[in-house]
Amino acid sequence: MLRIGLPGRIAAVRLAPVPIHRQQCNLFTSKLSSPKRPSLPHGSRLRRQSSSEGSAETYPGMYGQWSITQQDLIEVWTYRICISVVAGTFAAGTALSLINPNIAATGVSSALAGLGAAALGLALVQIHIYVTPLKRMLQLFWLVGVLGGSYVLFSTGTASLPSYVAENNSAVWFIGPSFAALTGLTFKEGVCYGKGEAFTLTLLLPALLLGHLSGLGNFGSGAVDHTLAVIVAGLLLVFAGRKYTQPVKDDIGDGSVFNFMRMSPEEQAAVVSKLESSRGGGGSSNGVDGN
Repeated sequence: MLRIGLPGRIAAVRLAPVPIHRQQCNLFTSKLSSPKRPSLPHGSRLRRQSSSEGSAETYPGMYGQWSITQQDLIEVWTYRICISVVAGTFAAGTALSLINPNIAATGVSSALAGLGAAALGLALVQIHIYVTPLKRMLQLFWLVGVLGGSYVLFSTGTASLPSYVAENNSAVWFIGPSFAALTGLTFKEGVCYGKGEAFTLTLLLPALLLGHLSGLGNFGSGAVDHTLAVIVAGLLLVFAGRKYTQPVKDDIGDGSVFNFMRMSPEEQAAVVSKLESSRGGGGSSNGVDGN
């Protein structure tokens, strides 16, 4: 028995055991689909409402067949472009600080940091995560970091926020939450798709900030900080580039779940009833709770 917890309501659905394929992710972007899963009766297909369809191909999902719409394509490509902007601005800022510190100490580096932060915020809006509280938590971390960075920028009168943080280790406390949000994003990508660079970033991003905060990164005239920053910049570029090699449906996950979550209680009850009728009430009992 699968108990699906939704805000203000709980729906119980009997489902047959579903084989879990490699690189599946239940909490973030689920791929609970299988060619052997019975489909819903004719006319019960779940689709996202859109002015135009992005793809005529349909995919089996937990709550029925679903297809990629134009809105799906916009969300996925916006997400990927935002990740590219985050990677590009971080790499550019890192290169600038190493090649020409004088320019890095100007408002140019602050502009790069602001652009990267804005792109990360938009990426966290477009990211597909089933468990809404996890998504909201990442967005909250991002917001706290942006507010902290803004406070440092305007309260100190510095032209370059990155340069100020580099010279004042304790300033990491103010911007750190935004990097925690980015770490959460890379962790999600690593868990869901088995991306090695994403897993490595999940370790190195905290190491970079904690090393600087503790002062350990200052050894060798900042050589540790510089080395970690260069490695992180390179991995972010690889991570962003590889996003474009994924099928769009992988970034969406199981579209039928998102459709179901947006339905009214009456519509959800109708879908659950059709699912139970289609599967004849058979299946094993499973004590799994999810959103």
